[in-house]
Amino acid sequence: MHMRIECFYMPSIYTAGHFLKQFSYGTLLNGMKTCQDIQRCKCTKMVHFSAYNMDVVCILWLSVLMMITFQGGHHTLSEDRASNRHSRQKVTVQSGELKPCKDNDHLCVTDSSDCIPESSVIQGEVKNISCFYQRNDESITCSWNSLNNYNGDIEYTLFFSSVRTMYDCPSIFNLAAVFNVTVRARSNKKTTLALSDPYVLDLCAAERPSRPNITSISSMTKNSLHVKWTTDKLNFNATMQCKIRYKVTTAAQWTQVMDNSIVDQRGVYTIEDLQPFSSYRVAVSCTGGCGQKHWSDWSTERLGSTPETAPSKPLNVCQHIEPLNSEGKRTLWLMWKALDVSDTHGNILGYQVHYVPPNQPSLGRTVNTTDMGIWLALIDEEYDVRVMAYNGAGGSPYTYHKITNDLQDLPPVEGVWASLKGNSLWVVWEAGDGPLSVSEFAIQWAPEGDSRSSRWQWVSHSTYRTVLRGDIQPLKRYNVTVYPIYGRFCGPPKSVLASLEHEVPGDTGKLRILKLTKYTAEIQWEWQRKWNGNSFLRYRVILTSGREIKTVEVRSDIEQYAFTRLTPNTDYSVCVFGETVIGNYTSQKFLFTTLLLDKGEIISAVIMILLVILLMALFFILSTTVYREYFFPIIPNPSVSPIGKWLLEYKHENVVVN
Repeated sequence: MHMRIECFYMPSIYTAGHFLKQFSYGTLLNGMKTCQDIQRCKCTKMVHFSAYNMDVVCILWLSVLMMITFQGGHHTLSEDRASNRHSRQKVTVQSGELKPCKDNDHLCVTDSSDCIPESSVIQGEVKNISCFYQRNDESITCSWNSLNNYNGDIEYTLFFSSVRTMYDCPSIFNLAAVFNVTVRARSNKKTTLALSDPYVLDLCAAERPSRPNITSISSMTKNSLHVKWTTDKLNFNATMQCKIRYKVTTAAQWTQVMDNSIVDQRGVYTIEDLQPFSSYRVAVSCTGGCGQKHWSDWSTERLGSTPETAPSKPLNVCQHIEPLNSEGKRTLWLMWKALDVSDTHGNILGYQVHYVPPNQPSLGRTVNTTDMGIWLALIDEEYDVRVMAYNGAGGSPYTYHKITNDLQDLPPVEGVWASLKGNSLWVVWEAGDGPLSVSEFAIQWAPEGDSRSSRWQWVSHSTYRTVLRGDIQPLKRYNVTVYPIYGRFCGPPKSVLASLEHEVPGDTGKLRILKLTKYTAEIQWEWQRKWNGNSFLRYRVILTSGREIKTVEVRSDIEQYAFTRLTPNTDYSVCVFGETVIGNYTSQKFLFTTLLLDKGEIISAVIMILLVILLMALFFILSTTVYREYFFPIIPNPSVSPIGKWLLEYKHENVVVN
């Protein structure tokens, strides 16, 4: 009985597993291929059987196909195998590593075990081989796709074969050589898993030049770099070409240019259209040798820098003028935004401010500063001001301002407070309502007591919070100031102290009554703190009266609140919750009773009573004097008159008058 297994590779039929067992290790018969794709290959059983003619490989494929069929036709790979499906393996062989085989003078190997033929191993499983030859170190490097049907560790080796006799294996690496390269895959138990098809390697066509060496990079102009390099003498030929790539040191994307001119052993190229005062990484690759097919590896990257030039854009400056003081002078605050790095073209050394009253040119002054703002004392005159930034190469275009006697009634931000989130310090604020719309916000922050070390950040008009960027020290406190910017005008500043420390209020918050009437109650609270900061995010004020509870939220920069529409002569209790990033803190409960009458009502009542009393007293006095004489007059009674009594005495009747 004979069994014959045939593989049908659609649309043609190829007999699988018949290899020519010669030095080439797996050269297939003309017109025959192995069955490599189980998804498109069918194995059929014929009537003829032969134990020695059985194709083991197709039996294995038949077994796999039957297993897949019984499992519903779903063939899956493990995750590890799927992830490595497209990985590449690479081996480099030096000429000195090659050794001959005793029984086969057509083979050169690096491992003597490769001299043993493997007649039962499937050939062609190692795919997509590519090789290149480097003459300077006499080496051949080949790469290929990894095996996908084996999960263990795999060791790969190369061996070289030729129809011609190889007399001296270490000397076969030369530009005139043409031979076959075969990849062998072994398991960790030294069992051969697979062989590649022979890869025909022409060393002249496969030569890869050694990498060039950049000798110098110099700046020719503010926008160009002059690059020089050398190539290996062994790789040089009359048609050598090179390409250059470059990028800003902080960028990820390379820009590549091709030097189409034929270069000699010493290459030269000028890279144009670069940014001034920028550092670039540059590398060179060349193609050469007898094959002109392969590019060399990129040279070692070299750094080059374009020179510094003057800043190209003017500063964005805003102004804020204060009213006249008692000495007849005004204070002018000028503030500006740092230029973008792309516009500085160098290291900014400082800023120059020139101010002069047009009517008194002799009073003109010029000052330099390294800060982002400056205070100037002016007399009661109009001033012309110009500001510029400068570096080592020159100054930027001037920004001009006209300072008039008109005051700008612009509001500051309504509130500023700081909060700690993780290891970052955040600053939050609320914008005020002004006659002009805010264009930006400027945030200045510096260690407490060290304004010379201040830093600046600018954010858009729609942003009301930002994280302070820079080296924030945990044990330091920082004075943070927020300026609203109204185009060419600056609003007044508003500041808060901030720290990376979690501020824990010392004692329970204390409350007191600022104003109490029969309908309103205004309360104020405060916590004892280690320093004059504001770590509270917000307050919640809770007012309770019987079953009635009223809760309001208050910004953390406001520490008082007025309740209205209360009931007269009613008992109330109030407490305040202070919310921080590490917890809530509750104030003492404060009890109060609204007034039955307001102070004005009491005063009015007292005045009315006093007025009534006064009127009654006046009526009483008048009733005993004037009114009594008119309405109750006194009638004389002679009997009670002393004169009448005297006349009636008898002793006066006998007196004779002479």
